[in-house]
This record gives sequence, C-alpha cells and structure tokens, in this order.
Amino acid sequence: MKNLFLILMLLLSFNSFAQNSNSAYEFNYAIQLNECLLDGTVTGNNEIITKGVEFEISRIESNGDLIINILNFKGVAKTVGLNAKYVYDTNGAQKYFKLSKSIFDDENQVSELLPRNSFTFGALTVPIKLRFGSGKDKDPRRYFDFTSDVNIGVSAGHKFRPYRNENFAVNFLFGFSVTSVEVDQETTGDFVTTNTKAAAFTPNASIVFETKDFQIGAFIGVDILSGELGSNWLYQKKPWIGIGLGYGIFSKDKKANSQKGQ
Repeated sequence: MKNLFLILMLLLSFNSFAQNSNSAYEFNYAIQLNECLLDGTVTGNNEIITKGVEFEISRIESNGDLIINILNFKGVAKTVGLNAKYVYDTNGAQKYFKLSKSIFDDENQVSELLPRNSFTFGALTVPIKLRFGSGKDKDPRRYFDFTSDVNIGVSAGHKFRPYRNENFAVNFLFGFSVTSVEVDQETTGDFVTTNTKAAAFTPNASIVFETKDFQIGAFIGVDILSGELGSNWLYQKKPWIGIGLGYGIFSKDKKANSQKGQ
C-alpha cells in the first residue's frame, strides 16, 4: 500500500509539472517587433527577429495582443548566446516584445512547438518478457524463460522532448496490468499437473523512446498470482525484463493544452 501511494504521488507530481510548463512558439519568417516592458509600455526600440527564433508568452493584454520573451538557443550560455541580443538588454535583464494577436494567430507566421515536458497516459503492451533463473544449488530451481504473455494495462508518467520542434520523445512510465500467465507442473513444483493459464497482477516501470509513431521500449516488473497457486509458482514476485519494438507498444496520449488561438 505504501509503494502504491508513492507511485501515485510521483504521477501527480509529473502531472502538476506538465500543467505548469509554458508552451513555446517559433517565427516562420523574419519580423520586426517593438521592444516593451512587461506591462506593455513600448520603449521606442525595435528589433528585427530572424526566422526560426523561439519565444514564449509572458502576458496577454486585454485587446488580445501578447507580450513575449525570446528563448535562448538550446544549449547556449547566456553570455555567448547567438540570439542573446533578443533575450537580454545591456544590463543583462530580460527583454520583452509586443506581438499583435493577428500575427500570432497567423499559422503561416507563427508555429506552436511541441511541449518539452508533459504528462502522458495510455495503454502499454509488453511484447516479450525475459524471466531469469536461479542458481544450480537452489531447490526448487528456476530456469531462464521468455514469454509473450497477454498484457492489458495502463501506464502514466513523464514525457520529455529534447527538442521542441522534433517528434522524438522519451517516456518514463509507471503502471500496472492484468496478465494471462502460463503455469505448468514444472513452474509450480507439481502443484498443477497440466498446462493452464492464470491471471496475474503486474506492476511495472518502463522507458519508451519514440519518434513519430515508432517506439522502442524497455520494461521491468513482477507478476503476482493470487491464492495458493501464487505461493507455489516459482516466478511469483520475481523481477522480469521486457523489451518491445514496433508501432503500438504505448498507445497514448494526454495532450497538453494549447494557448494558440485563445
């Protein structure tokens, strides 16, 4: 129960973090903007912002116009940033620019970038499970095994995109499933005499890499059978490792709310 509570707290933390992260946008063409204060007061300076520069919304005025701030190029320090002149003034303070609502709403001029951090939720399939054996001196001894048990379950966690404008993402997930596990005379120490299927509760953790719809995943979990059968099953609560490669490992997604068009 304590472990389940910790997992739920982790998922709630991920969700809270995702909801508080700002959306980012990109200029598709060069544009001249007026520099201003955060309250919208124009300072009289203007700057030609080049194509591909990224920005986020700092404030929305009552008439729908936006006060924006330019984002530093990825991985570039503040003091040497190639676009630092857009980001900081001569005193090192944050710069702000005024952007009209009509330009912001023009999808030819401004594109919304994919969120870097977000909460994700969906169905998870583990195509192959690798179960590990025990030492030769163990009685009864477990042997290495691999299975393709049927898993029906859900997972949730944190999605991270290293680059906002690309479809590559890494998912860090926790979840559980109901699994159909094959048991037999050998794996139950003669408790059952014929091959049969049994339902197992399967908590798991995973990391799934995805680019567009193609996914590669690595998983770890345990299978828990109930009752007397579970107490006699040699793989009860023993960790397994799963691998997956394909298009439907993790069917997602809870999409982040967009500010575009609001």
